[in-house]
Amino acid sequence: MSVQLQRALPRQIIFCIDISREMGDSLAPSIDGSISQSLAYTRLETVLSLIRRYVAMNQLLAPNDTYGLISMMEYSFWMMDFTADAKMIDKHLDTLSPREQCADFDTTSLFKTIHEHAALNDANQFVHAIVFYGRTDVMPQPIAHQYGWIRSCTNFTFDLLFLHAPTRESAFCQDVYDYWISLEPTIVSSWFFEFARLGKSALTKAMAQLTAHPLQRGDQERMTDLVTKPPETIYLSD
Repeated sequence: MSVQLQRALPRQIIFCIDISREMGDSLAPSIDGSISQSLAYTRLETVLSLIRRYVAMNQLLAPNDTYGLISMMEYSFWMMDFTADAKMIDKHLDTLSPREQCADFDTTSLFKTIHEHAALNDANQFVHAIVFYGRTDVMPQPIAHQYGWIRSCTNFTFDLLFLHAPTRESAFCQDVYDYWISLEPTIVSSWFFEFARLGKSALTKAMAQLTAHPLQRGDQERMTDLVTKPPETIYLSD
């Protein structure tokens, strides 16, 4: 496989973190039986730990990248302006905890918040949103037309990490995942990952993969993993 490499522009990386009640559900040890994965934590605890690890790793790989935070309830809220200060990022992450159950999610508010704070009109920066969504049966509301143009920006993409209950317990899990796939940007492709209750090891691996610059990593379905099967991007597992 050949990949056409583009210049790796400095990134504004936005961690978009679901803090609804479901993010308090456990993310158990993975099926691979790894000793390091022997303890179960909540989805949110795991996500916050991996964000900290991501920042530490990526600062070595791409020291010019900066990081912003969005929290997601029924609407999205900007939490932290872009910074490369790991201590400042830790401080804001420490304020997050699972809140109440959310019966809805306004996708427009997510794209509107990104538009208001990120450099979508700066050709010298790349906006990379990493979305953690943990609502198995909550179908997001369609994005409003006035923000649909963001999907066509040459310097934007988002990646999705969908943490869900077993599909056998859900009537809408696949539909929710398919909806997010339908939002894939038209210029720079997204990567999509899904994790059920035994997904901690897979989530850890996915976060490491997302340090790759979207302008240089290629299409997800064409990537091969020499160690394990590539992450599934269409059909959800239990």
